Amino acid sequence: MSLQVVLHRLTPSGGQNFPVCVDLGLAYLLKALEQNGVEAAYHDGVLHPTAADDLLARYGRDEPWLLGLKLYSHQIGPARALLRRLKDRNPRIVAVLGGPHPSGLVEQVFATVPEADYAFVGEGEPGLPRLAREGASPGDWRGEVPGLIWRDGETVRANPPDYVADLDAFGEAPWDRVGLAEYLPYRTPIRNAALVPIHTSRGCAFHCTYCMGHRLTGHRVRYRSPERVVAEIARLRRDYGVESVSIQDDNFTSRREHVVGFCEALLRAGLGVRWDCLSTGVRLDALDADLLRLMERSGCHALSLAVESANQEVLDDMRKGTKLTAVAETIRLIKRETRLTTNGYFILGYPTETRRTVANSIRFARRAGLDYALFFLFSPLPGTEITARLQRAGRLGDIDWESFQYDAPSVPLPDLSRGGLKRRQLWAYLSFYLRPRAFWRLLRTAAGAGQRGDLRRRLASLLGRRASRES
Repeated sequence: MSLQVVLHRLTPSGGQNFPVCVDLGLAYLLKALEQNGVEAAYHDGVLHPTAADDLLARYGRDEPWLLGLKLYSHQIGPARALLRRLKDRNPRIVAVLGGPHPSGLVEQVFATVPEADYAFVGEGEPGLPRLAREGASPGDWRGEVPGLIWRDGETVRANPPDYVADLDAFGEAPWDRVGLAEYLPYRTPIRNAALVPIHTSRGCAFHCTYCMGHRLTGHRVRYRSPERVVAEIARLRRDYGVESVSIQDDNFTSRREHVVGFCEALLRAGLGVRWDCLSTGVRLDALDADLLRLMERSGCHALSLAVESANQEVLDDMRKGTKLTAVAETIRLIKRETRLTTNGYFILGYPTETRRTVANSIRFARRAGLDYALFFLFSPLPGTEITARLQRAGRLGDIDWESFQYDAPSVPLPDLSRGGLKRRQLWAYLSFYLRPRAFWRLLRTAAGAGQRGDLRRRLASLLGRRASRES
């Protein structure tokens, strides 16, 4: 007998911040389960903050059911607290982890979340329906479930993951089943519209040292046909009045023909829907004047650009495969040929950096002509090449995942302490956004999205935060 499955997105805690939008990964898992005859529900703790007792009251205090948690590495504490409370009250619940954290740690995942019964590495659609059907029965089926991480006595085993080969056959996200209409009132900055995510491809062929995305979706890129994607956007427009969609691909611009096909299909459809690549950065070396103009004509209004560093030696160590001179020229090209809004992504504190290289990136962000910039502190994500390298070199010990946070400095640089790096991040934001034009642009953007009060709170938090002096 199949277990009822509840796919749950954790409620943010302790200053964590997640956008109010449909979790597209969980939405596709919901569809895969229901296509395989498994009763399933989608529950978003970001949209509807939820405690353990709420889940028990809704899905069962006595009978068995399967809880699927999408887990990021900074959510270990809240996830363990939720699972402990649920299992104290209903020991028959089967707890399953998916998402970035288990895909990065694999066999070590149960050491960080011992309350979990199973986990998945890679895409969950091939394996989760089988687990739901078999999860309450004994037998040797566990070794046959693609991507399943499971306990075999004292040994933790991980089955090879499988990946959805034909994205067109898999179809559209089940927008009605995940309650898209509830998300639409939440307007987001820059878009000045709700964040409605959409996939046109999965996978990333690149090998950046700091990224573990390939562990989730693989290195082989698979594409949806542009016509199918545009048909889905047309239904979103017709059925929900959607004005804007956000491409959530691992790397949307990695194949020029795919981007051209998507833009031309949108132009033929004449939907009048805007789109952006703000949530995931695009590679600058894939852009040229003709492509940029076509993207803009088809409705693109904003791009996030994965610059990462303004130092060639750092880019080379990251294995980005980009040249800084070409990055700067492409940003100038975007501003010269289009009216696209640009948002730059930068990583501060990558382990081969110095005080000088951090300063170079901050200076580059101000001078490059970007409209917005985000300055992330380097995080040693599980399953990445750079994390393994740091641990082999003795620069990074065992990570306390329960206290792990993305916005906390993790590795001191040779001439810059953790506290000094945090102060450089504060200076990066202040020096970028306190320029008159950038400041008023930010204020107008927040006001247009109805988030001026939220902006004030964020600025107050940033300005009031004291950098740690830990070295």
